[in-house]
Amino acid sequence: SANMAVTTTASSSSSSSSFSSSDAADDIDVHAAYTLANLYHYGLRGVVQNLTLALQYYEIAAHANHWEAAGQAGKFYFWGLGTDPPNYHKAKQYFEQGSPFGLEGCIQQYKAQRKLMTAK
Repeated sequence: SANMAVTTTASSSSSSSSFSSSDAADDIDVHAAYTLANLYHYGLRGVVQNLTLALQYYEIAAHANHWEAAGQAGKFYFWGLGTDPPNYHKAKQYFEQGSPFGLEGCIQQYKAQRKLMTAK
């Protein structure tokens, strides 16, 4: 597959997301935001790695109730990735959003995903 260059007008100088939780989640393409976050996070498909933009896109998807994106945003804030310094308060908020049913819910989700993967 050909390399894909992604351009964005989002500012990478700010460590906080410009996304407002009052924005309508219906207007957000959650899968596109999460995909862009992954491309910037890992520097995939010709996209230059940019942890600040990755965090911003994870936050956009998280605000639209994408639990995996919330977990990634929590990890970024916990370790100070794409933001400096770490923000443990925000990390905790995103971790709670990313695991609304606690550890037991995460274990159940993992088992369900694993069962699907082994059934293929």
